[in-house]
Amino acid sequence: MSPTVTQVLLAGFGTMAFFRTSLFTLRVGEADVAIGPAAVLQVILDAADRACDRFRAGPRSSDVIRIMRGVSFERARIALPLHCFALMQNVSPVEQSGVVQAISGLSGTTGMADDVKAYNMGLLLMNVVGEDVLRQAVSALGPLIKGTIKDDPPILARAVSFHREQVERLPHICAALAPQWLGGKPVEDYADELQKAAARVNSDAEKNVIMLAKLREQFGSDTLEQALNLLVACAAPVRTVNQPITEADLVPRAAAEPVLETKLGQATRAKEQQPSEIRILGWGSLLWEKDESADKTFAERHEKYRKLHEAWAPEGPTLPLEFSRVSRRRNGALTLVIDRDNGTPTRVSSARSARTALAEAIKDLRDREEAESEEQIAYVDLVSGTHGGRNDKDTRKTVEEWAKGDWARARRHRCDLVRF
Repeated sequence: MSPTVTQVLLAGFGTMAFFRTSLFTLRVGEADVAIGPAAVLQVILDAADRACDRFRAGPRSSDVIRIMRGVSFERARIALPLHCFALMQNVSPVEQSGVVQAISGLSGTTGMADDVKAYNMGLLLMNVVGEDVLRQAVSALGPLIKGTIKDDPPILARAVSFHREQVERLPHICAALAPQWLGGKPVEDYADELQKAAARVNSDAEKNVIMLAKLREQFGSDTLEQALNLLVACAAPVRTVNQPITEADLVPRAAAEPVLETKLGQATRAKEQQPSEIRILGWGSLLWEKDESADKTFAERHEKYRKLHEAWAPEGPTLPLEFSRVSRRRNGALTLVIDRDNGTPTRVSSARSARTALAEAIKDLRDREEAESEEQIAYVDLVSGTHGGRNDKDTRKTVEEWAKGDWARARRHRCDLVRF
């Protein structure tokens, strides 16, 4: 062996041995920290590991969504981890326990959509068993862990609130917000696929449901909900300017020279500057200052909801009310509801909601009433011209006329949305 090769080998092995040594070890918390040349090598290794993790983060995110798409978290949170661990055989009990505890934490998390929980569970399992094993496990269990995704946040329930032309624009909005979920497929081709799938039914509402369901499956609940909110915002009325824009229009109004306006222009400007708000219509137990029933849980919900709106005022529209429903919470007592056939015309109360977002305002009332879904909470959006919940055209017309007429004139406000 030549002297040069010998020197290279000695230098290489000597360097490895040197950087593996430490002068002493400190106990920091639950970890042992080596003090010496080994600490330098550990820093380099940690930096390399993090660089690899960052490089793989994007592909891993796309992979787990493709694998876990359509998987129901509630149906898979027990069966899928056990199946993955059984396939691997050599996963230690400590690793299995850590993954199971993390998945249990996801199960108890509120405010997270079911599909997002499923994607996070897929990432936790992929860290231990790898991409191929996870894909094989999902494929093997198939229909046992896949099912209908819970409509939370409410998306399908809003299908009847949009015109057909509005929903047809959603694929392009979603693709602009999250282009990575199309995997390189042209958005025009994807939009054509949705149109063909929706063409199997007749009514516009059914077509909207099919397109929203497929868009949620492709882009996820968060992206689709953001696209729907943008769609509503784009439908808001915009003031049209017929005259060319000059430098004077770019100057702040306070610094500009006085401008003479016609009466029509003054009225339009005053209408645009009116404050807007969300109003709640209420009657019966919803108006009580304090719930004295024996149901402590309901009394707590009532008190919590009372803090989410201003004081009630007897200035709402006139609606036909009657004690026509049997209450499940109050031992079979009759409950005051809207009854178009037997109700007595009654002026209901109105209160301003502390919320500024439609979804939050609907969720507040759903939680208070323990409604099974947001579809049981009716609303009228005067800006976008949409509505949802109660399929009662007469009541909806009464509420719209009140919001646009008597109440708006009396309060000099613009009411953007009413829920009842």
